[in-house]
Amino acid sequence: MKALRFPHDELPHNVAGEWWYINGHLTDKYNKQYAFMYCIFHVNPKKSSLPILEYLPVESIYFPHAVLTNVSQKSCERQISYLALHTQPPRAKLLSLSCSLPLKPLQAPQRLDELEPFHYVVQTDKMHLQLLSEKPPLLVGGTGIMKYQGKSSCYYSIPRLYVSGNIQWNNNLIPVQGIAWMDHQWAEARFVDFDWTWFSLQLDNKTDILLARFKDNEKFKNSASVSFPDNTQVHNKKFTLEPVGTAWTSPNTSATYQLTWHIKIPAIKLDVTVTPKVKQQEMIFGKMNYWEGPLQVCGTMAGKPVTGDGFLELVGRHAKYNNLKFIKELLTQAL
Repeated sequence: MKALRFPHDELPHNVAGEWWYINGHLTDKYNKQYAFMYCIFHVNPKKSSLPILEYLPVESIYFPHAVLTNVSQKSCERQISYLALHTQPPRAKLLSLSCSLPLKPLQAPQRLDELEPFHYVVQTDKMHLQLLSEKPPLLVGGTGIMKYQGKSSCYYSIPRLYVSGNIQWNNNLIPVQGIAWMDHQWAEARFVDFDWTWFSLQLDNKTDILLARFKDNEKFKNSASVSFPDNTQVHNKKFTLEPVGTAWTSPNTSATYQLTWHIKIPAIKLDVTVTPKVKQQEMIFGKMNYWEGPLQVCGTMAGKPVTGDGFLELVGRHAKYNNLKFIKELLTQAL
């Protein structure tokens, strides 16, 4: 597989599965805290494992997920779409994704646009944010090319973006600013039997860390990629990830999520504990329910105190999945 090229590889690829994922930490003028996640999924239904979608007579479908969290109030608002109408300018040289929701034809499309390389705009009915990268891409594993299910998977992050713009909460338009993280991954793998524990950590010393433990062909693998303040990067698979305290059980699905973790990365002398800022952050999406939310980071690095913000994504914790439930949810939204 060829080395990643920018901005060419920021555009959609003709593969089984792909996503553009952004999370961020925001504050308003009163220093109230907010967090957000926005993700656009792109799949080939012929190669997916999602019921009904595999029978659609198309080769490409999109669906966006979003969550906006008011950390100060310990609450969040979710928007989960099973299917979106997608348009993209022909022969686009920069990323430009527009997703219209079938049940809300009068609502403006959700958009993820790139104004210039690594300068993005996210627009939904709850968020209008500009994101400008402060660091070069973090190529996961060192090359941005890794193996999953025996197939090549391309994966890079933009580990630190400056964010400014507005969010809407309780019909109030709130100016905000902060930092964000962006992931883009694509592969021919089917992404079945999802099971991973994923962290993005943005430390106050401007060190940014991607940490993941994921299941691949019945084995769990580790991956850690670090971007330092001077933009140097290191990558390794040796770290410890230990659960702390009692796991949180969802009142909606009975799935159990471990939300507090003790993390050690010996190569960079990192020893931190991450704790959730808000516990009720479960995203209910049929076959792939998951937990997605902001973290507080506290500990030491190279013997010095360090704090920061992070995000945690837990996938594969649902106790039992019912295909009929997913089909009902899909039809309810689409019809």
